[in-house]
Amino acid sequence: MDCEKCGAELTEGAETCTDCGELVAATTEAEAGPETKPKTRKKTVTEPVAGSDLVTEPAAAVKPEGGTKRIAMIAAVALVVVAIIAGGVWFVQSRVVAAASPDAAAKAMLTAYAAYDAKGILDNATHASLATSDVAQFEKQATEAKARAKDQPSVKNVVIGKVTMDATDKAKATVAVTAEWLDPTTSKYAKRTETLIVVKQDGKWLVQLF
Repeated sequence: MDCEKCGAELTEGAETCTDCGELVAATTEAEAGPETKPKTRKKTVTEPVAGSDLVTEPAAAVKPEGGTKRIAMIAAVALVVVAIIAGGVWFVQSRVVAAASPDAAAKAMLTAYAAYDAKGILDNATHASLATSDVAQFEKQATEAKARAKDQPSVKNVVIGKVTMDATDKAKATVAVTAEWLDPTTSKYAKRTETLIVVKQDGKWLVQLF
């Protein structure tokens, strides 16, 4: 590069001409080359990596897996428990009702009799005179009778008829029962009417048998 005033050759980087002392003009943009602009760094959005501590957005509330099914199952179990309790109450009440009147006691006893249910028969009949050995023998006889009958009910189509209270004893009554009774020797049923004596003991009506 030469001095603009005297034309003398200037050394590189000189600020004044060594011959005439003229200040060296600033380097033009063309000589210096294009201005280098600072690079702008692009923002890189990094996707969250599983297991990292980086949180980009608040996590949505997550329902426990199977939560709805668990609630439904608990509700179903609760309903079953309520049904069992209600059924137990109904059973107890039905037994109380069965012992609350002469006709109900007769029907309960005959229901057990039809099924050869020795315990059910004794529960609805007088049996204070039976010893423990007698009760065991009665249960055995009921089982044997059921086998001989080939599981046919001992009585069917039971119709409870007239109930007559004793005129002198309020704790005693008679109940007319019409039904078809099984003849174990022929395995055939015969329709007839029987009269059962029913007595009240300890607030409970029982068919008088033993």
